[in-house]
Parts: sequence; C-alpha cells; structure tokens
Amino acid sequence: YEIVSRDWSSDVCSSDLALDNLQPGQRLVLAPGNYRVGRVLAVRREQVTVSGYDATLVASDPDQQAIQMTGAYSTLVGLTLKGTGTQRLESATSAKVIVDGTGIQVLDVTIEGGASAGIFVSRGIGIALVGDRISGTLADGIHITGGSQDVLVQNSSVTATGDDMVGIVSYQRDS
Repeated sequence: YEIVSRDWSSDVCSSDLALDNLQPGQRLVLAPGNYRVGRVLAVRREQVTVSGYDATLVASDPDQQAIQMTGAYSTLVGLTLKGTGTQRLESATSAKVIVDGTGIQVLDVTIEGGASAGIFVSRGIGIALVGDRISGTLADGIHITGGSQDVLVQNSSVTATGDDMVGIVSYQRDS
C-alpha cells in the first residue's frame, strides 16, 4: 500500500483505509517524509507490519497522538514519532504507542516527546520492544502494566522522561 496524503490529521479515510485493508502477512510502508497526525491511529489487523524508516509522524493533539497496536502478532518498525504536549496527561491515547494484545513487536522506533508515556503496554502477552529510542516524554518512557506477561525490552534507550525510564506496575491491591 502507498500512502498518498501526508496530512492524517484531517484525512481520516486515507490512514484508516490503508490500515484496515491490510491482510495477514501484508505490510504498510510509509515513504520517507513527515506526516501530520491529529488522532489515534489503530493497527487492529493480525499479523501485519507498519514500517517507515525515515518517515516521521508528527502529533498535533496531545490527547490523541497514539499508535494503538491491538492486532495479534502485528509489528511497528522504523518510524519516528514526534509527540506534543506541555502538560502531563493520564489517558492511554496521549501515549505515543499503546500495546494491548499478543505477540506484538515495536522495533527500532524513535519517540521524541509526548504528553504521557512513550510506550504503554497493558494486557500484553509475548511482547517485544527492541531497539527503541525514547526521549522527552512527560511520563514513563516505557510503562508496563495490566497483567502483561513475557515482555522483552532489549537494546532500547530511554532518556529525559518526566517519570520512570521503565515502569513495571500492577496497580492491584494486595489481598
């Protein structure tokens, strides 16, 4: 698939259509360049890859800047994600990448800034976060919670965050 519009903040159809039309085993490759994004982008399909070396997604809405990875065994690779926000937010959609599912990989992704966490993993099973570079988030660089299991964080760097570099928490009360 080729992405024609680089303004995903107003061109909902182009991005959603491209992401939702992917079939298992297919890739969506973003050409090098900057893409303006003003809402959450959802990768819901199983076994798909979204990649974009030298492609930068620039967020324009602090509370709607996430790439939401829920498709089992899906992969996000090679993108640069530039966040926005000057006040720390608590919503999941204010994170740069949300991982909620099984077998999801986030590989060689660069995250610069953002109103909350860089990568937010909740209810993830068998997750790989490898070679990622995260800086300047207003909350944790990587936040793992929600009963997530078997999460690999390898060869990644986290700097200049507003909270923990890597946070692993349950938020469940001891009984």
